[in-house]
Amino acid sequence: MDRLIRERFELGESLKNKSYNLNTVLTAQEDLIAHLFAGYFNKNFDAYDRAIDSVYNLTRVGGSSLHHLVDGQHTIFGALRAVKDVSENDSFFKELSEATEHLFRDAMSVSGINPFISFTPDEFNKLAEIAKKFGFSKTMLKDTLTFNGPELVGGLLGISSLMFFSKTKDEERLSELSAAYLISSISALNPILFPFAAYKLINVVKDSDQKIQTLKSAGKGAIISGTSIAISSLIGGPLWISCIASIGATIAVRYAIEKPDKAYEKIKTSGDLLKKYILKAKDINLEGDLKYEY
Repeated sequence: MDRLIRERFELGESLKNKSYNLNTVLTAQEDLIAHLFAGYFNKNFDAYDRAIDSVYNLTRVGGSSLHHLVDGQHTIFGALRAVKDVSENDSFFKELSEATEHLFRDAMSVSGINPFISFTPDEFNKLAEIAKKFGFSKTMLKDTLTFNGPELVGGLLGISSLMFFSKTKDEERLSELSAAYLISSISALNPILFPFAAYKLINVVKDSDQKIQTLKSAGKGAIISGTSIAISSLIGGPLWISCIASIGATIAVRYAIEKPDKAYEKIKTSGDLLKKYILKAKDINLEGDLKYEY
């Protein structure tokens, strides 16, 4: 019985730590990762792609960063409408598969998509004027209304880990990670992760019999996440080095808060690991000549 409890504890601790690392990387290095995803996935191939992009290609409405929100073609219904006349022999399922495939590839663009909501340019500008009164720029509003590859991956991973800790009834880890994900989702303006993390944090605090301890765990998660993201955001360089450095920063911050007596040892280990990878990466082209769309 003791062994089972210990194994479950170690599994939970391992999952929590990996969640911190991935969360920091996907948030702090979102722009670099988004460009990488765009270079590999955001490509057009056939008549279905041309049909969905036809309005933007003809009018350039919204520009490269906004047209997914304002051209009327990049929602599920808009894409279906765009591809229905490509071939009269297509079944509905063929049209649906072509539309969703294109939208998935556009979700890997830097600007991202919202497959459910579209605006006219005037509607978006009016909404931007309202958002401006609350300190939101047009770019921030666009980011709030769309998701891209790193936000999709980060959102799904975050939701999965929170669901795992919900099932284990581990209130401390659930509140800690919920707060961590809430901070990162606000930082990245991630519309997938934010509502779920907020919901889980509110619920675990409300249902906890030890609210003070649960709130302390939430505070620790928020501090670790916020500090790690802030430090990692300052790290420049090629993508893979930045990601490794972000993980090192997260480990250092987490140990400084959770286990101060072991913090120096972990910081030194992380620094040695980073140095090794930097030396190995000197002769590798980590940027590539990737072409992508926003």
